Amino acid sequence: MASTNYFFPKHERGFALGVQGGLSDFGTGLVQFVTPLVIGFSALACLGSGQVAHLPDGKTITYWLQNAAWVWIPLVALVTILSWLFLRSVPVTANIKQQWAIFGNKHTWFMTLFYYGTFATFAGLGAQLALLGNHTFAGIEGAPSAVALAWLGPVIGALSRVGAGQVSDKIRGGRVTTIMAICNIIGLLALWWYKPTSVAGCWIWLIIMFWIFFWTGVGNASTTEQMAVLFPPLQGGAVVGWTSAIGAYGPFTIGMLLAECGAGVMFGVSTLIFVAILAINIYYYDRKNAPDLC
Repeated sequence: MASTNYFFPKHERGFALGVQGGLSDFGTGLVQFVTPLVIGFSALACLGSGQVAHLPDGKTITYWLQNAAWVWIPLVALVTILSWLFLRSVPVTANIKQQWAIFGNKHTWFMTLFYYGTFATFAGLGAQLALLGNHTFAGIEGAPSAVALAWLGPVIGALSRVGAGQVSDKIRGGRVTTIMAICNIIGLLALWWYKPTSVAGCWIWLIIMFWIFFWTGVGNASTTEQMAVLFPPLQGGAVVGWTSAIGAYGPFTIGMLLAECGAGVMFGVSTLIFVAILAINIYYYDRKNAPDLC
């Protein structure tokens, strides 16, 4: 994604980055959907022995966890070959000093917060949805299986990211980021407050969670579009790379908050992050006479 700025004009970068990021985010849901299916088959048993799980009722089942990795190797090999044959080189070179200059720009740090808030929430909740849902639904007879539905959240976020990139190009990424931040604050506060006590309540909880996935996907697109507009291509690529790396810590930080402090604190901290994003975005990027309207 860091090279996308070099290949597209400013008015198309949001869409290009949205498609790139959305398709890659779609992989999160795809892995969560495919993994439970492939680990139950012994077709690749020649590549490794199965593992045995002991169930509470005394029964045992055999599964092949390594299949979750083996199944992707043909696809990775194909993509490698296609990249070698058809991927163009970036027509720009830059030294470390030129790229290091991004850390002296305040917008780098604002965009780091923006992308961390959106992507970390998306990826973190994607990694924790099954565990969080099962814990929240514990004791509710007939509750939906969060494990079976965990793949759906990342898929929703991925699809919204693809669409929001083009919208951001048309109405400004800053405006989309403002709407996104408000919607995420509403959703996170709802999850912080709402505790389901019935099967219908469980579905309400899941719908709120999918609402957050939708809007974090939108934010992933709008913030990368802002980066593409705010920075020249030479620095824009470095900023996209840096913010993406920081955002990728989402599953770790969200997981640590959930494990050490509980769901309430995790949702509360995430809400405060989006409040900060909203305030900074309105002041700098989305108000009349904003110093860096984008």
